[in-house]
Order: sequence, then C-alpha cells, then structure tokens
Amino acid sequence: MIAEVYPFRRMPRRFSHFDYSIPEGMSLSRGQFVLIPFRSKTCVGIVKRVTEKPPRGIILKNISSIFFDTKLRDEELFFFESVAKSIAQSVSTLLFTAIPRPTEVSKNQDSFNNQSHKLTISNNESLTIARLSHEITKRREAFVQAPDLRRTCAIIARFLYERPHQKSIIVCPNVRDARIVAQFLSTFFPECVTGEESNNERFASWKFFREKSEGLLVTTRTGLFFADEQTSTVIIVRSGHSNHIEHRRNPRVSAREIARSFSQKFNTKLIFFDVLPCVDDLQYFKEENLLLFNQKTIIDFVCPSAEKLVSEHSAVVYSTFININDSLEKNGKVLIILNKKGYAWKLRCKNCGYIFACSSCGHTIRVDEQTITCIHCKEIAPIPVRCRACQSSLIEFRGFGISRIAEVMHESFPTVSIQLVDAQNTNFDPTVSITLATRAFLENNFDPSKDNVFQWIVYLDADLPLFSQDFRSAEQAIINFYEWFGMAHANRALFIVQTEESDFYAKSVDEPLKILKEELALRQSFHQPPFERWVEIKIRESEEKKRELAIAQKKVIEQQGRIDSTTKLIAGAADDLRKLVSASVRIQDVLAQKRYQRALEAKLINARNPNEKLREISQEVSIERIKNGSFKTLISDLKETMIEENGVGIAAPQIGALERIIIIETESGPKTFFNPTIVKHSFRKIESEEGCLSVPNVFGIVRRYRSVTVQALDENAQPVTIHTKAFPSIVFQHEIDHLNGILFIDKVERFTKKQI
Repeated sequence: MIAEVYPFRRMPRRFSHFDYSIPEGMSLSRGQFVLIPFRSKTCVGIVKRVTEKPPRGIILKNISSIFFDTKLRDEELFFFESVAKSIAQSVSTLLFTAIPRPTEVSKNQDSFNNQSHKLTISNNESLTIARLSHEITKRREAFVQAPDLRRTCAIIARFLYERPHQKSIIVCPNVRDARIVAQFLSTFFPECVTGEESNNERFASWKFFREKSEGLLVTTRTGLFFADEQTSTVIIVRSGHSNHIEHRRNPRVSAREIARSFSQKFNTKLIFFDVLPCVDDLQYFKEENLLLFNQKTIIDFVCPSAEKLVSEHSAVVYSTFININDSLEKNGKVLIILNKKGYAWKLRCKNCGYIFACSSCGHTIRVDEQTITCIHCKEIAPIPVRCRACQSSLIEFRGFGISRIAEVMHESFPTVSIQLVDAQNTNFDPTVSITLATRAFLENNFDPSKDNVFQWIVYLDADLPLFSQDFRSAEQAIINFYEWFGMAHANRALFIVQTEESDFYAKSVDEPLKILKEELALRQSFHQPPFERWVEIKIRESEEKKRELAIAQKKVIEQQGRIDSTTKLIAGAADDLRKLVSASVRIQDVLAQKRYQRALEAKLINARNPNEKLREISQEVSIERIKNGSFKTLISDLKETMIEENGVGIAAPQIGALERIIIIETESGPKTFFNPTIVKHSFRKIESEEGCLSVPNVFGIVRRYRSVTVQALDENAQPVTIHTKAFPSIVFQHEIDHLNGILFIDKVERFTKKQI
C-alpha cells in the first residue's frame, strides 16, 4: 500500500504530493497526520489518499508513524485543495501557512485571562443595534455598516446572546483590533489567536477549538483556517481593510475570498462589518442583505477654492481656522487629519522647475524639515542646497506636509498645546488641545472604548485619493471619509471636511449605496474588477534560453542595420526624384491652397463669436434626412474646416448651420454624430486648457466631467453609444455645448491666453 502525503513545508507550485510506503500493520485514511522522513529530516504530513500503486522500480521510504488521532475531515481537506488551486499554490504551502505545526502540547481550558472593556451604548443607538442584530439572525449572509469597533462589537454581542450555542469565528485585520474585539466580548470567553503566540500555543488553540462544538474564536487572517464543518458563523471585521489580503509573500490569500468560499462550501453564516461596503461587496451581497447604520453626526463641508482670497494658508482655510478657534475657546479638543507625512510634498527648483527625486533609485521622496527620505529604498539625505539640473540655489518647498501644518498651528495658536501623531511619533496624549494625525492614528491610537476625546474633527485632505490613477480612487476616497466620519460619530464630534467635491461627499452621506452602485456600473463598462480578474504572469526563462535569445537578437540587429543603410540610400534618391517632379506644380498647389483657405475662412469667420447663431439652440435632425443624404455637403464642409484648422472637433453651428451635428476626430479618423446627448457622466471633474475655432486666440481652464456616456446616430442613422473619458470626453462635452448655444468661454475658470 502507498500513501500520497502532503508534507508540512513551503513547496513550489509544481510539487503536489509525495509517495510513501505504508508499513505492515499500519492503517491510514485520508486526512490523518503522520510523521514522514523528508530530506534527511522528520516532518509532519497529511495523507492525501491511500492507493495500491504497482511497484515503479524505485524504493519508497516508509511512513514513520501516525502522529495523533486528530485528523482533517474529507470535506475540510478538499476545501484546502480547492483554495490552493484557486490561488495557484501548492497544497503543502497552504497547509503550512494555515495550520500550526503539530505538537503534543495540550490546551489548558482555564487559560483565558484577558482584560475587558465595558461595552456600553447610548440609548439613542440601542434600537439601531437591536434592529441590526435581529436582521442578521434572519439572513445567511449580510453586510453590516458600523461606525467603529465598539458599535461592531455591540451588534455582535447582541447576536451571540440571541444564539448562545454556536461556534463562531471573528476575523480582524490586525493584532490590535483582535485584542480590542476580544476585550469587548470578554463575557463570551473568546479564544484569541493573533499570530504572535508560539507555534505550540497556536497548535494547542487550533486543536482545542476543533474539539469544541460551541465557542468563540477571535483571530487575524490566517486564523480563519481554524474553522471546521462545525463552525456556524464567520464574521469579518473591518472587511475592506487591506490587511485581510496577504501582499508580501505566498500564499497570497484573501480572508474575504476564503470566508466566502468556506460559507458556500459548509453553508455557514457569513457577516461582513465595516464603515461602508466596498464596490465588490455590492456584487456579492444582495441589496436586501446590506444593512446600514443610521449616523447623525453633523458635517460641515468647506471649499478651499471659494475661500482662497481670504485664507492665509492654502492647506488650512479661513473657515477651518474659525472653527478650530471656536473649539479652543470652549476648551474643546481638536483632531486635524492630514495623510501627508513630512514637511512638504516635494522639493522644486524655482529656476528650472526640476522636481527632486531619490538619487539612488529615482523614486518619490518624503520631505522633512532638514532631510529627505526615499519612500522606496528608505535612503536619508540632507536637503539639497543646489538644483541638480541648473545648479541654482533657489530651492522651494511645494505643498504642506503634516509637520508643516503643525508649524502653522504653533504660529496661529502659540499658547495652545499641540502634538503630532504619525507612524514615527506614536505617543498620544488625550489631554493635548490640538492633535495633528495621519491614518496611523486610526490604526494605532484610536480607542473606541473611550467617549468624547475630541469635540471637533477636521479632515484636511479628503480629496487626496481622488487624484490617484487607480480605478478604486473614488471608492477609497469614500471609505476613508467614512472611517473618520465613524470616529466623529463615536466622539459625538463636529466633523469638518475640506473638499472641492462637497456634492460628491454629501451624496455619499445621503445615498451611499446609490453612489457605490454607479461606481460598480462604471467598472462594468470599463471591464474592471470585480467583473474582470486581473492576473500578472511572469515567465522565467532558463539561462541557456536567455543566451539563445540574446544571440538571435544580436543577429537581427546586425541584419537590420545593413537593411537600414540600404534603405537610406534608396530613400535619398527617391527624395531627389520627388523634388524634381513636384517642382513644376508647386506654384499651382500653393495658389490652389490659398484659394481653398480663403473659402474655409469665409465659412468659419461668418459664425465666429459674437455671431448670434452661436448662441442659438440647434434643431434635431430627422432620421429620414440622414438617410436621404441631405447633409453630405454640410458634413464635407465641416470635415474640411476642422482638418484645415487643426481642430479635434467641430459643430454645425460653427459654420452657420443650426443642426445638431458634430464631428469628432478619433483614432480611425473623423466621425460624424447626429443628435448627440450625454446620458451619463462621472461625479469627478478634471481641469484642462481649451480653445475654440469660433473664438480664435483665446484659451482658458475649464472643469468638465472626467468621463461621459453619449448616445447619438451615426452616418447610417443607426443608434450608437460612446463611452469616453479624459480628453475625448472633454471634446464631446465642448462640441455638444455648441449645439446648445454655449461657448467654452462661458465656463472658463481662468484665462491662460486672451487676445480678442
């Protein structure tokens, strides 16, 4: 008899299992723990299956012994195998990561000795807590919105109280959160496994939890694999947190995905808790399973650009200063949030515009008061005194970092105590009047068990995630906003948000699910996750194959060089011949071109601003007129005018025709659209410099929607839908404005060139 065994070792993907001979008298079955000889050592393995393979001409090693009576059930081992296949890892590697290395250590049942937090909730929130916990009991899977960990634990405690005889696992994103949750739920005597324990302690907890038919386990990501078929409920706390996914090393498991797979396999109740669902959650959970918490915190949105002229500092505007001063006069505590470490955003040469980067690796630097630090290689250097490009000494700080904001606060409120809390400065004193903090405060210092630490919370850089090029930028901006919003709710504090997108954030407060659904629909139109799964595959060639490719590439380059020299000789001769042939007709071409230019100018100049036709609304075009070719001459004139004027788009009113017709320059050439209408647009807007054929020599900055969806008729009168973003989106919006009698100068925020 032969046993196929998964060894408890990190193994490459290509290794599945290893064959061992079963000694006489030993009885094995799938899922048993055994001791096996492996690479001159003895290690623990799990039996995949027992077979009667015929001898293959090689001598197999014998299994040393059965390790202990505990075994993985067939369904559990199959679950590990399916997860390993889905993440393209060996089963041995996943088992090595998920299950502590087996030992003979026993678990003391009376070992729980954890501190506890008093879990109290205000009367006006108790009904909401009761409603949410009751709704959870009626659903097999649900997402529950909760402002912070205390409200989360209150809902969980009410749920566990109503279902006392069950086996539950709570998965937290980090050790600190796991300990806080365990302390809040201490009345249920939870087993807390954070990964900081020794292997023997972790294995004893794993074995002890498996042997119980009821109980509570609070753990981090890898502890999710402690679940077995008796587990009735899996709860993911702060489900959108990045720590629920292993980024640094294999196996790169996601607690969210593992929990979903486990729930489907074993029909387990699955509950996600967070300040707001991710866009992916809307794809997984049905709308009736999205349970929202009613937050009634007062929010004050402040627009920096509207107060630019009266504000002394660009990073902290006038209204914010007034609010901070009012709080200090009432002896209140203020938390100011700015997720930009260091003193400034960047160093720039005022003379040539050179932006400083790391001299070693070329990555972005963090600027402190006296030094610069590379965010990639962590190299620290003094602030340069001269520009590397032009040797100028005119070096300036651009933007505000949190250290510089602290300096501004000290200047504005010299008699007030101020502290800075970030990843480097972790000490927090709740008695200090003004606390300046990065996101590290939320992760490392915020204590949800304490009330009314702050009376005012000021969020200075709410728009920062929106400038990211990542497709999740809008979602991340909303979730970041809601995390600080939840802290304001926990402290019963006034929440002040500095943002240029107040409508965007106000809508996320009033209708959070609606704005996330729109983001989900936008991702579907652009084939982005969760509708498409992106996979990066790297192929490593052998050294011999690399040498062969290098030799072949060198031969191709040499041959290409010879071809290029011959081609240059032929091209030179052809150019000379072409010049001789074209010389006789050049004068006639120039004259014809001038006549053509005058004709086009006559068409375009007649309609230039302030011509009244540019301010009239164009009429819709009927399908019959498109099909019978009534607009062939007009379309031809439009295309010729646009090409001759080096335009990227043109509308019929620009040459005096009040018809809803536009022409847009695309990668495949000019395309004509009849009756174009914008049916959908993004919330986010971008700034760009615009000009217009009808307003010559005038340019200005205009804010338009970043992406739009346009419905129109093509040249065959067939309906078409165009999804555009960035520059093409701007062109469509500009030309459709012409059809409605609107010029770009009506929307200009500031002119960059004006010569009318």
